[in-house]
Amino acid sequence: EYQMQVSTEIENIVRQNCHSQADNFCDTPPDYISSRWTCNETDSSNTIQKDINGNSFRSDGSLFMSYALDNCMSRFTEEQMTSMHNNLDNRRNDLDRNVSPLSFSNFDNINIFPSDSTIQKIKVIFFWNPIRNADKYIFQLARNKVFSVLTKNVIMNNNSIEVDSLIPGKRYYWRVIPLNNFDFCNEGSNHFTFTTEELTNVSNTIDKEVIVFPNPIKRFNNINIRCRDNNLNTHIRILNNTGVDCTNQIQVVRNTNNIELVSTALKGGVYFLDIQNKFYKIIILD
Repeated sequence: EYQMQVSTEIENIVRQNCHSQADNFCDTPPDYISSRWTCNETDSSNTIQKDINGNSFRSDGSLFMSYALDNCMSRFTEEQMTSMHNNLDNRRNDLDRNVSPLSFSNFDNINIFPSDSTIQKIKVIFFWNPIRNADKYIFQLARNKVFSVLTKNVIMNNNSIEVDSLIPGKRYYWRVIPLNNFDFCNEGSNHFTFTTEELTNVSNTIDKEVIVFPNPIKRFNNINIRCRDNNLNTHIRILNNTGVDCTNQIQVVRNTNNIELVSTALKGGVYFLDIQNKFYKIIILD
């Protein structure tokens, strides 16, 4: 009699008595595996099982209410969700709280650094505008467009990160995903790409460049400019990211070996230095 009772409570492929068998859900298939298990490419068990009628089946690992490994799981069934809501509304209504989720502002895909399709050195400081209501950011740096080969994958509190020792002459992709306590499925930024300089070209490139440092720079600090040809009478303008001339907000101090731009008026953001009709992007951090 006991064996008969156990048998009638075991799930099988035929779902005739599913509301009185096993988990009492009719939209979940049988699952006899009671230890953690790996899944195949369809999120099903590699182990083939047989129900009490001799019918073969595989367990569904896509269900959170299974013993599959975490990477297999992705969903609840309709009946499972209904049961959870009923439990919350009745037996556990003390857990119900009046909370208004904080949504993110749209990601600013313009005021970022490095901008898309640029050439960078092997040490790069990444910067993006803060996102309203974001508590943290996931920063990802990858070697491919689908971000399956990650060079960097970190959760951080601020909107800037420095990455050193990148491989010369390689293409990289990067993106940012904002997070908060209510939303961790946001799409985040676009993906941006840049290429690191070849080591053989570094010395020639530096010899021809104007050096602007530090960059990014914290607000109220001085911007230093060093010209390779020591032309300290260079004409300098500074424009904001919309092209407005902000030169009247800085003081140009010409020293023996370099030029200093002194300003307490410039706010945080992306600016462009016009030095003899050549433009250099700088970032001022709040």
